[in-house]
Amino acid sequence: MVNKWIKFSRIDKETKIIYLPIKIAEKTKDEIDIHYGLKKLKVNCIFDNELKNTGEFNNPFIIKCDKTILDALMILDTLTYQLLIKEDGIHIGPVIGFMMGEQHYYYHNRFLQDLKDAMRIYEEVGGLFIAFKTSGINWNKGYLYGLYYEFKEKRWKYSKLPFPSVIFRRTLHREDKDIEKLKKMTKGKMFNTFKLDKFQVYEKLKMNISFAKYLPPTEKLKSIQIFYNFIKKNQKIILKPNGLSRGRGICIIEAIDKDLFKIYDYRDEQKKKVYRIKDTEILKFLINNKFVMRDYLIQPYLELGNIDGNVFDIRIMMQKDAEAKWQCSGIECRVAGDGNQLTNISRGGKALTIEDTVNRAYRGKLNPEQVEKDIIAISKEFCNIMDGNNGLFAEYGLDLAMDVHGGYWFIEGNFRPAFKGFKLIDYETYYEICYTTVRYAVLLAGFKNRREER
Repeated sequence: MVNKWIKFSRIDKETKIIYLPIKIAEKTKDEIDIHYGLKKLKVNCIFDNELKNTGEFNNPFIIKCDKTILDALMILDTLTYQLLIKEDGIHIGPVIGFMMGEQHYYYHNRFLQDLKDAMRIYEEVGGLFIAFKTSGINWNKGYLYGLYYEFKEKRWKYSKLPFPSVIFRRTLHREDKDIEKLKKMTKGKMFNTFKLDKFQVYEKLKMNISFAKYLPPTEKLKSIQIFYNFIKKNQKIILKPNGLSRGRGICIIEAIDKDLFKIYDYRDEQKKKVYRIKDTEILKFLINNKFVMRDYLIQPYLELGNIDGNVFDIRIMMQKDAEAKWQCSGIECRVAGDGNQLTNISRGGKALTIEDTVNRAYRGKLNPEQVEKDIIAISKEFCNIMDGNNGLFAEYGLDLAMDVHGGYWFIEGNFRPAFKGFKLIDYETYYEICYTTVRYAVLLAGFKNRREER
């Protein structure tokens, strides 16, 4: 299998001819299929001894090509590609897609920043990278409108584009026939084809004996009686929406006396509310706010480790790398802001390193290196369990917690995790997280990650 860097030079003819360097195409047939993303076209080949260059990224082979071929395949001749010659033809790529949400503001540079940061490794992989939404797809004519990354200009540009051969689904809010179509077209090479809610994840993990010890007791809040059972046993409980993430919709309830409850209400994302209600009013509070109807989970509130009274949890980024193996790309500890019981950065939390957090929270009683080994082992175990699902996943943002005694607890597994907090503690780790899933996507597309040529 030949693998070289190429660029295209457009010939203003209509002959369906492509001119290939003899040194990389000497065993190629005179008529061959060209594959570009999910597009395919049969073309005629002419072998040219005059085409020079070294075939490296900064000195690619120049492939002369009839304009009708470029237009039919929608090949952008400003980009640098990898060329692979296989038994079924010539493959040009990689062509990778990022499926975004439908809101127009997702296509502003501010929302594409982490994708732009990921493109810092473009010289390793080359190819066409597309950001698109399903409403931009023309199913009948086999193309889509979206943004592509223009390497020379270091920016995203709008264009008519081919279907990618690998898709990274970055929005999880669409559960419709479009997802199934794309999954089928890419032959399953679509990350995040479905999403499990919190309780589905809990149920799956609970079946694994070795992992179950990290799970706090969890039930769906199907009745008011379940609430009374939990609060009687635990005194302080947490209610969280089954289908939301990033700390949205959470409410903490504490029984501070036999007939008095304290409510920590985080459902307003702008500010928390703290108030007290009597035992006679708790039923009305739960009913009026429709906790039973709105698919909430109930758990005991864990006595978490803390720094100066502020609780913390741990975000572990697990990603599949260029060898399709799960790796830990980064760990950050998130310490809640003063007077807050949620650790989310968006709610005033701050990011710290694992070493700093463990030393400050446990004051020499725990070894930060051992803690790091433990949480990576737990996270890999989670990933291996989740790989048993009938779907393709490339990354998880795991939220683990440590209690005041140093015990480990699983809080949540995020299928589309945010990792902006890493910018605050380690830019290189942030960039590596941006790069890793791109490298895995390139692998799935059948191309190489060519770090050695940089």
